Amino acid sequence: MARFLIIKQNMSKNAIRNHWDNNVCDYDPDCNFAQIDEQRFLRFPYLARELEFWKDQGKTILEIGVGSGSDACLSLRSSQPKRYVLLDVSYNTIGVSKRHLEEHCLKKPYELILGDATEMGFDDQTFDRVKAIGSLHHIPDIEKVVTEISRVLKVGGDFIWMMYNKNSLRNKLVYPLVASVKGIHQSNLVLLVDGVSNPFTQLVSKSDIKKMANQAGLICDKFSTYELSRIERVILKKLSNLVERTLGWAIYVHGRKVV
Repeated sequence: MARFLIIKQNMSKNAIRNHWDNNVCDYDPDCNFAQIDEQRFLRFPYLARELEFWKDQGKTILEIGVGSGSDACLSLRSSQPKRYVLLDVSYNTIGVSKRHLEEHCLKKPYELILGDATEMGFDDQTFDRVKAIGSLHHIPDIEKVVTEISRVLKVGGDFIWMMYNKNSLRNKLVYPLVASVKGIHQSNLVLLVDGVSNPFTQLVSKSDIKKMANQAGLICDKFSTYELSRIERVILKKLSNLVERTLGWAIYVHGRKVV
């Protein structure tokens, strides 16, 4: 069993679902969907590179945790996947993505499914690619989800995940200092990354990810880390880009199914 750093208030599925119903990721009702897309990729300038949209061409793709649908929309518009399935536990998240895709990806081959990633109703070896950007660390049964991803992924298929880094500079240095000054527990700061009502987050290391992937028959080929806070960049100055590659808040992992 991988030893994750669990940051929790309420691990119930209802609490997690309710939070994301009320806080659809990246969604701003005062912006149109074109603006939401633009803001997402400006905020995370490395994201398009990490998602490797060019590999989506002709592929059957599953995205777990879909936010406002920006990643799916860009893939559908630029890469022509054969089939793109968006799965999320949040009713409102699915609703926002539905409006987004109906507006920008009409007649494209997408499906929206309200469902639980720990119990996916897909046949074995259904998908060529599985993407989960910022969603797995909000699921208490993360190892069960990884096992399900392996089950529905074709042999030779690949995956892309993003999770929060337990060994980040933010978690190791900045949050402990800020928590001490404010007189609060460090876990409160971790939870606040995704909103004041966020009920659950877990932080993982690269070794954690490798272990649970290997146990599920998956191989991790490449890791990248990004996202230093403003205070970290001020402190580190010219060293910030170098440190970000190993101690950034967000871990991106690319891998594949081999058996």
